[in-house]
Amino acid sequence: MPIKRYDPHTNTSRKIGAEAGGGGGFSFLTALTCVLCIALTAAYYLTGQDGPRWGNFPAPVVWGGRYGALVTTTFLHGGIVHLLFNVLMLQRFGDAVERAFGHLEWAAFCIAAAFVASGVELAVFGQTGIGMSGVVYALIGLCWGARRAIPAFQQVATTDTLRFALGWIVITFALTQWGYLNIANGAHVGGLVFGLALAGLFVDKNLPAARRALAGFALGAVVLLAVLSVTYLPWNAEWRAWKATRPAAAAAPE
Repeated sequence: MPIKRYDPHTNTSRKIGAEAGGGGGFSFLTALTCVLCIALTAAYYLTGQDGPRWGNFPAPVVWGGRYGALVTTTFLHGGIVHLLFNVLMLQRFGDAVERAFGHLEWAAFCIAAAFVASGVELAVFGQTGIGMSGVVYALIGLCWGARRAIPAFQQVATTDTLRFALGWIVITFALTQWGYLNIANGAHVGGLVFGLALAGLFVDKNLPAARRALAGFALGAVVLLAVLSVTYLPWNAEWRAWKATRPAAAAAPE
């Protein structure tokens, strides 16, 4: 099935790449991101898992101004299985989205998805987590929510894929709750909601008004959580302790 680029002005898709006289529609940003995930994760382990050196900082450092860590931490992974799974899923869904929307739009979406997913994880669970899973879930959500407006997405956003994605969230929540693994479940849910909400608001123009309103509320909720994650977390004991030390640290002589 030919990949077509989505046109938001007409709510239709048009052919892109070689068939439209373009450059072939190669999703080079998706490929580059996969390579970066592999390279940076390898460097992370080869240097003794030195998180700050590779953009993964503890929560107090993020609160202190290292907000970019919500994005950079997504390139690092907790093991070979984690890495391979995310790279394969990123290639599958990222390729479809980049071909449909374009390179700059893909980059903007993924950066925003990384910030929101990591922010939700930090706001709810007090950690940023590592890995591209939140972005992958955002791509899955976007493809699923936009599959009627962009028929090419139906090739990747199948019912079985959605069942697997939702089932994996349930499994990882249980494994984390039982203490077997420490999974960034907030990032998974935050990313999925972010992708679904954007699709409902800006891509599927035929969505009923009530569902569009729900999408707007959901998008506002996850974005608000992401912003609060780096500005105001009174429900988090570690943030309250960090906040209490700020005036003393600022007043201390150099």
